[in-house]
Amino acid sequence: MKKLFISFILASVALTALMAEEEGVHRFANYNVRYVNSSNGDTGQKLWANRKEYVIKIVKDYDFDIVGMEEVTGNNANPSQLQDLRNGLTGYADHSVEREGKGYSYNSIFYKTDKYTLLDKGHFYVNEHPETPGIGWSTDIARTCIWVHLKDNASGQDFYFCTTHVNYGANDCGIQSGKLIGQRLKQIVGQTPVVLVGDFNMRRDDHELAYRGYASYFYDLALTAPVNRCLPESNPQTNATTTEWTPVTEKTTGNEFDYIFYDHMEPLSRHVITEYYPELGRTVNPSDHYPVLGRFRLGTAEHNTIFYANDETSLRKALADATMGDTICLSAGEYVLTEPIKPTCSLCLMGGFNSDYSDVEGKSVLTARGLTGPMIDIPKYYNLELHDIVMQGADIETAEGGSAILTNGQKLKLYNCIFRNNTSTGFGAIKSTVDSLLIDSCMFTGNKGRTGAAVYTNSYQYVECKRTIFRDNTATDGGSAMAVAGFRNMNIQNSAFAGNSSAKYGTLYIDPTESAISANLLNNSFLNNVLDSKKSIAAATKLYGGAAVYVRMKSENQLFNMGHCTLMGNQIRFDGNSSSFTGAALNIFSGKACLMNNLVLANSLQIEGETPAWADIKAAQENLISRNTYTLTSDSEEIAGWENELTGTFAGTMSNGIFTASVSGNGGYTFLKKTLAGYDLCCLPTAQRMCESAFLYDLNGDGSIGGIVTRDMLGQQRNVKSCIGAIEFTGTETGLDEQTVQPRLNTPSHIYTITGMEIPLSSKLTQGVYILTDDGKNSKKIVKQ
Repeated sequence: MKKLFISFILASVALTALMAEEEGVHRFANYNVRYVNSSNGDTGQKLWANRKEYVIKIVKDYDFDIVGMEEVTGNNANPSQLQDLRNGLTGYADHSVEREGKGYSYNSIFYKTDKYTLLDKGHFYVNEHPETPGIGWSTDIARTCIWVHLKDNASGQDFYFCTTHVNYGANDCGIQSGKLIGQRLKQIVGQTPVVLVGDFNMRRDDHELAYRGYASYFYDLALTAPVNRCLPESNPQTNATTTEWTPVTEKTTGNEFDYIFYDHMEPLSRHVITEYYPELGRTVNPSDHYPVLGRFRLGTAEHNTIFYANDETSLRKALADATMGDTICLSAGEYVLTEPIKPTCSLCLMGGFNSDYSDVEGKSVLTARGLTGPMIDIPKYYNLELHDIVMQGADIETAEGGSAILTNGQKLKLYNCIFRNNTSTGFGAIKSTVDSLLIDSCMFTGNKGRTGAAVYTNSYQYVECKRTIFRDNTATDGGSAMAVAGFRNMNIQNSAFAGNSSAKYGTLYIDPTESAISANLLNNSFLNNVLDSKKSIAAATKLYGGAAVYVRMKSENQLFNMGHCTLMGNQIRFDGNSSSFTGAALNIFSGKACLMNNLVLANSLQIEGETPAWADIKAAQENLISRNTYTLTSDSEEIAGWENELTGTFAGTMSNGIFTASVSGNGGYTFLKKTLAGYDLCCLPTAQRMCESAFLYDLNGDGSIGGIVTRDMLGQQRNVKSCIGAIEFTGTETGLDEQTVQPRLNTPSHIYTITGMEIPLSSKLTQGVYILTDDGKNSKKIVKQ
């Protein structure tokens, strides 16, 4: 008994020292209190009736200012943990939300009423329809995320405190939950200080895809706290926060499932509370989770979220000062990078501003000088967003690649950017291993690499590219424009691929993992791309080819869809004998293809010493093409004799049996007449433009499947009777007139924020520059003088 009393005194002394807090410190905690479960072994000291006072005692003894709780059973349980906690935690108010609307399992936030004033509260459900209860992403347990917006009565500063409990991080539900909660909370809180606590059912490294969703928007206290010790310190130390009830020992193992994430706060310490009150006769913990306590000072909602730079020195300072989700605005001009940019948080770089940052007048040019690694190097988890930036001149020797951008982060978004003359012995200008990739209104030209000379991506979710030009890029292996090695859905629209060269696998190389669902191409032009192999590969011809597009899905359940695309003037040059090979433009090695309304014509196969032959589409097996409607190829009966009228119909030249299309500055080309060999190219009725229904994919992002293709690659309205291929025939005889129509392929229609919010470009140009880092609550509008 004497020894027990001494231990109690030592624990009390340590606790008293911790409690001697300086002014302005807040104690934020998480506690999974274990639901009432008497029918499944929770007997004796594990019964809620026998442990509830100790759960409450820990909250009071360790003086939690605010605590988020999970697994709090409510009025439909007997007894009601929620009511017992409300009765026991005097001086606290709570915000509690049941996960299914059935009054059983709650997430709760208890906060001191004398220290904080409630400004607002809310919640959302963790599923595909967050406004209503329900399970999400192939799981059988519904989840919620709840939040309170509080004011610190002493300082007047406001902040958010949020609590969640999500499903296992190895499952798709755990992964999708992280993305939903991270992004949605960021939209709710903006740049106001925030703490997110909970039982996340994930391990930081083992369940990295789930962890990314949170770590791309918030800091992890376990990784940033200056002090990280278990309390009471007289107990052994542990990294686990789940306990299986057993008091901590030197050999305790378990999972670190309980996290404290935060943003715009100053972290002071993190403590796993291993208290179980043995001096009071307890032999098990009060719950099967330890509570986790974080000590913070609040940041300020008025802190800088936007930084301005006009040279490399000021850019470096802005990078050092920026925190999660901030924006750096660069004036137009050149920035010579002698050291790589290595952000330590999610970041947005917006370039091209004039001297007073009142308008975008051009581009900010980042030029590499003497770099041995990528110009921008993003570590795990973080988002990167670029607007109106040029990246050029990087030349590195590394198998890892990514001479301009190397990212292992969560999201990569590029808007109205240019990547030119970047070289790598590995993966080209961009190598991205991310959750999702978005490229909008960009240009890639003169880049070189082994695979994916312009872009290599292995994305876990989405790859989207629109209004983008790939010209004159070179791959020594495959994917001279893009090599896409992973996605669930890929969507490339209104883009041009011209004059790119590779040794195998073509300009667009699609070779995803087993998780892929569909790859969709709509309104794209592939012109004059070359696959040039000097090896004799007669035995391997089925693996090679597709100077424009090479598709290698993993199963016939994975879909390759191509609609309203034009593939002309693409060439394959081989040594050896491959006379049976016929995929100079498109090679479908595996998967299931749906082809609609494409122009795949005048693509040539040239074997050393032989006369060039027209060779457009190759499928390893005939049944791989499940649908092929209104797609013209060189052997289409409708246009017999087309070769004699080729250069009279399309802008281009014939030389030695090879057609070369004339490529305009924007990557497109022009129709000269509306007919070819007597065939009306403008022949598609509205019913034949239902690409969404055929592709089983929402191409225009309106939330439904079934709309028609209303515009062409250049954004022109398609006619009632529409044209085959990427560009709509606009005249009765002369076709597209570039002088009057002035088509612009890569002109953005919107600017975007780090959270994905879109703002019409017209507002930006007429009302000033809007630079946002959230949903509008903390925006800065710079009005033109």
